[in-house]
Amino acid sequence: MDAKRIRRDLKDFTMMQNRFAKLDRENKSRSDMLKDRFDKSVKHDHEKRFRESMNDEDLLEWLKKH
Repeated sequence: MDAKRIRRDLKDFTMMQNRFAKLDRENKSRSDMLKDRFDKSVKHDHEKRFRESMNDEDLLEWLKKH
């Protein structure tokens, strides 16, 4: 795949964005809930695309390991 896996915590990444930092200051609990959802969504999408990029044999081997 062309895109590299995100190496830092997604919450740290979002705090570099002003709109997320503002939400965090104004409504911490909602901000935390949305960041958790966002983190799960990104990880799920990355896993899905990673698996879709494999041929059948590689996918079978990967599934045996995980």
